[in-house]
Amino acid sequence: MRLAMAALGLLLVQDGARELKYGGKRGDKTEVAGEVTLKLKIDGTEALTNLVRSSMEFLSFSEIRIKGEGVRRVTAPSAKGTGHKVEYSAARVAGTYDDEPFQFDFERGTPPADLSTSKLKQICWFLSMAGPDYRIGTRGEYSSNDANKEAWGEALDLAINALVRLPEKPVAAGEEWTLEWKGTYKQKDNEGIFAYRQKAKVEKFEKSVARIAFETTGKLEIPEAKRDKNAEVQETTFESKGTRGLDVDSGLAVSHDTTGAVKAKYKGIDPNTGETHELKIEFNVTSKITPKD
Repeated sequence: MRLAMAALGLLLVQDGARELKYGGKRGDKTEVAGEVTLKLKIDGTEALTNLVRSSMEFLSFSEIRIKGEGVRRVTAPSAKGTGHKVEYSAARVAGTYDDEPFQFDFERGTPPADLSTSKLKQICWFLSMAGPDYRIGTRGEYSSNDANKEAWGEALDLAINALVRLPEKPVAAGEEWTLEWKGTYKQKDNEGIFAYRQKAKVEKFEKSVARIAFETTGKLEIPEAKRDKNAEVQETTFESKGTRGLDVDSGLAVSHDTTGAVKAKYKGIDPNTGETHELKIEFNVTSKITPKD
């Protein structure tokens, strides 16, 4: 009798509360329409900005926009979580590369004839047709399927895919929670790892879908031994906010609408010339996924 009364009391306390978990089984898929825009801005001392731009082909983009239709599917589960992948069947990719505008229309079954010789098309094809591909634990723990992932890329993935960390206890509409965690991936040049803080709230339940609003911030923590000894300023921050739709019954992410940014500042003195060099890099992203009727 006491056990029954305790159980009843627990149900009353949690009236309206529901447990939130990511999940899904292999083969689950949803037809979706998606849009992602990434803008890159690099400012600073000419010699330093030229050096940065020349270090990676991708940094020649100032803007890239991807708009496509396809499926979001669940891949095989593993110790690192359930796999999630967005595969567009068709996409338009446009933007500005090396100060020149471009636009391509891709279809998955018919890659461009010059794909093997055009570096620009290779990048655009990969970003659109390969799509987001990652693993996520039941509480929102992120893991990339990219073996070369670094801390900056991890942060941008959190924004692009609207990843929300979920609480251990059931929550009702209107309830908030705040979680902190360390990133998984390091920057190769300085071994920096992001320290994240996220505040989230269930705005409402619409049938089986929880509508979650969130704000995430982060700061790259660089080991003292790896910091630039000539730097007066050396910092990288992350911010993101948006909404996520999560099917409470299946654990599937059904929609999102987010913005985010990674911003880096550097100011230092060249020990050889005594000249001061400055650099600012900003990656700004917007991302939206909606289910197709």
